[in-house]
Amino acid sequence: MALLSDVERLFDEELQKQADHIRQQLAMGVKKAYKEVVDVSFADAHRTGMTPITFVRQVLAACLYPDLLLDDTLPVDVRQRAERMLGHCDGGSVGVGLAALPYRLQEKSGWTLEKKELQRVIQASRGRCNPRAIYISNPGDPTGHVHNRKTIQDVVRFAAEENLLLLVDEVYQDCVFGHECEFLSYKRALFEMGPVYSGSVKMASFNSLSNGTMGECGMRAGYMELVNFDDAVLPFVEILLTGDISPPVTGQIGLDVMADPPRPGEPSHSRYMQELLSCKNTLRQNVERGRNLLSLLPGIHCPPVMGGVYLYTHLTLPQVMGVSAGPLYCGRLLEEEGVCVGLSECVCDDLSATGSCWHISWKTCWDVLDPFTFASYKNQHKTKT
Repeated sequence: MALLSDVERLFDEELQKQADHIRQQLAMGVKKAYKEVVDVSFADAHRTGMTPITFVRQVLAACLYPDLLLDDTLPVDVRQRAERMLGHCDGGSVGVGLAALPYRLQEKSGWTLEKKELQRVIQASRGRCNPRAIYISNPGDPTGHVHNRKTIQDVVRFAAEENLLLLVDEVYQDCVFGHECEFLSYKRALFEMGPVYSGSVKMASFNSLSNGTMGECGMRAGYMELVNFDDAVLPFVEILLTGDISPPVTGQIGLDVMADPPRPGEPSHSRYMQELLSCKNTLRQNVERGRNLLSLLPGIHCPPVMGGVYLYTHLTLPQVMGVSAGPLYCGRLLEEEGVCVGLSECVCDDLSATGSCWHISWKTCWDVLDPFTFASYKNQHKTKT
């Protein structure tokens, strides 16, 4: 049975659509018994024409534009209140918050992460922001690189040196199939480094029901594990998660099954393990097949893949006057072969002034990369590019 509030919201939406339609009619000159729509359905005082409170707006203005504090344009109590509010903000500015500091992976060495690159980025940020966290994807999304123990230890030491919170995305941890390659969680590596690090480095690791071999994207469920967080912080984290992004009950059930699968000796264990192995084998076979196929196309370099669900290829194209070559290429691929891929512009250091560099991501969960699908496109590509 629908809640009364839901029914009222439905009525409100329909009435607002009708009001918008009437406004459009009035704008087009349609004659009615009135010249404008008067909306009295909202409790928004300013929307109905009521004048905002000056003191509130002045304090807000001074906080958003601190240069107003440099003279006596605003009343002294306004300036004092704004200064006090800004004193509670990091960096003395309401604009200081989330600022991304991208670091580069080393494409030529298989998308590895190097500590010296992290140090370069952190040094370049000095004086303009105060980094608080570092985000890591392992296996890489979409590069597929899997971090080894040395890389993880380097990142942990870097986080400890710079007092950074480690945010580790490990949603593809069950999709590792590279030769002699195994997934090692950041938490395990952290605790095996001893108490100097395991007792001090703060870390949040993430896993999801939507990704990897589970692939239950519609469930919208995942979990986060916190390490070395102060107990006083945990209730606020719980309120944030349960009050804002709480998944549906079905998602929570699916997540419980993922975290606690059938155990050896139980009736469903054998089939469960067979299906997981089948998913991994499909990914492995599609990766090998896709690499062999795509490497035949001129301008495409497809490095070895260690994990994840993507082939992350490097595409080099000649410059096309007045046209962005990457989108043109992918548009033709979609139009002529019915294959839709992900595209991003490359930022490699050795980009030629006469060339155009791109990265294309191909998802390997489905068997779309068969030789017959690309046979005609390969021949066209050789003659047209």
